[in-house]
Amino acid sequence: MNISIPEKLKVSLEEKRLIFTINAGRSGTGYLAKLLHIVPNVVGYHEPEPDFVDVMRPVQQDASIAYKFWINRKLPQILNEQVPMYIETSHLFCKGFVEPLLKLGITPDLIILTRPHRKAVTSLYQLGKIPGRTEKGLRYFLSPEDQGVLLLPGWQALDDYQLCYWYCLEIERRCKEYKKMFLKKNTCVVEVSLNELKTIRDFNKLIKKLNLPNIGVSS
Repeated sequence: MNISIPEKLKVSLEEKRLIFTINAGRSGTGYLAKLLHIVPNVVGYHEPEPDFVDVMRPVQQDASIAYKFWINRKLPQILNEQVPMYIETSHLFCKGFVEPLLKLGITPDLIILTRPHRKAVTSLYQLGKIPGRTEKGLRYFLSPEDQGVLLLPGWQALDDYQLCYWYCLEIERRCKEYKKMFLKKNTCVVEVSLNELKTIRDFNKLIKKLNLPNIGVSS
């Protein structure tokens, strides 16, 4: 695929630090974005416009859509932010958008946000966000029919809870793969769970690991 980022855009982006998250959703992403937004010289968003969800579903079949989304919509909007560091906690980043960004020559830092499977699964199940089955499940989450996911023969016969659990296992696999991939690129990769973000001390530890400016508040 011969799609490249305009040189002017690429040069401008070199002056910004980008941080994205790898997570399953229902794991504290909105909360994390609000915390990071208070850090000096940082803008922290959860699922801002332009939103990955706008094209996530077609991207599963056609990667070129992700390239165009980055070049024409997402990256120009990021450049509009008048701060040197941009952080987005959307769980959709790891659903077809990582590799296109890397191939465009941009390597962000990563936050891998985790939550015990059963808690995440229960949340998805109770909200009716069933991967591969309900409207919101299809719109926001991966499906067993998508390319490059954990094989799940006969998934149509599984119940909703089992499909939610499969999805969390797929994201766990992606967390491990992307952690390994990005560490090889010598980027900053920080793994944290929702339970590790409950106090100011915990948050200060995260800021230090991410090499972000101190917020000036002690525990």
